[in-house]
Amino acid sequence: KKNNNIKIYVQSIYPVNSSLNKEGFNVFDEIENLLYKILPKKTLQGYGAKEEDLDIFTDNVITKQGRLMGNAYIPLDRDTIYNIYKSLY
Repeated sequence: KKNNNIKIYVQSIYPVNSSLNKEGFNVFDEIENLLYKILPKKTLQGYGAKEEDLDIFTDNVITKQGRLMGNAYIPLDRDTIYNIYKSLY
């Protein structure tokens, strides 16, 4: 019953139709659109972060996320990490 309620809710805010078969359909874009309807994106500022927090966030990734940094697809230096946070601010 719980799963059925979720399905009904999702269909009410994001009806699935024949557009799934159209050329140019991108499932990842559609998932992002659906998730945005359920939980709209906010900037870091929207969550209460201040611009000076970006340095702290960056340093925390470098010092406390060793496994994340070690398994990153591409090497991330401090400037790159900071710029990622800046783009989300």
